[in-house]
Amino acid sequence: MANFILSPAWFLGIDAGFEVVTMAVAALIALTSYKFYKISNMKKYFYFGVAFAMLATAFATRVLTNLIIYYNFIEQNSFGIAQAVHQAVGPASNFFSTGLLGYRLLTLTALLGIYLVLSRKAKTSKSVKGLLMYFVLIASVFSTQVTLVFHLTAAAFLFFISMMTLRTYFRNKSKKTKQTLAAFTLLMFSQLIFIPAIYIPIAYVVAQVVQLAGFITMLFTFRKVKNAKN
Repeated sequence: MANFILSPAWFLGIDAGFEVVTMAVAALIALTSYKFYKISNMKKYFYFGVAFAMLATAFATRVLTNLIIYYNFIEQNSFGIAQAVHQAVGPASNFFSTGLLGYRLLTLTALLGIYLVLSRKAKTSKSVKGLLMYFVLIASVFSTQVTLVFHLTAAAFLFFISMMTLRTYFRNKSKKTKQTLAAFTLLMFSQLIFIPAIYIPIAYVVAQVVQLAGFITMLFTFRKVKNAKN
């Protein structure tokens, strides 16, 4: 069975650069959130920090996996629209499968964590949290075979996160909350844009740009909050 790299030929390697920057931004958000937790002693910032640290780790895993695939297993097809990856055997195949699963499991777990932090007032029961974790695990495993499952699941989490952020904005009309909403909305749309990339390679490029914009917007918002509290 062949796996597919959805990047256009001219974007190969550049997308890894985008993801390195995204990883660094996620790490900076995690660090900023942790520093704010130390200042304010508000646990929600600690959990945000953990979630974004997981996202940074997820992107580090993705970058490493993709670079190995790009430079060792890629054969460009005659149309130059998509890149067919050779079916790997032995350790390389195991590494690719493990890396892909690790990236998606870490990402969905981080999004679940953000959702639970924002919905903490709803007092989600332990049984529901357990079911959500089970759902994340199943979605991550199946998404290694059907990419659509991962992007739809991530988009669904980000949609509900955005809706909770929107309700908060309606209550406080805060500019920072509005920027946070914009960041989560950009991230949600990036996941939706990734879906047609198998048919429209340029969608992969657009999704990468929108995703990076979402993370940068989030970093900008977090740093403004931290500076306002100092």
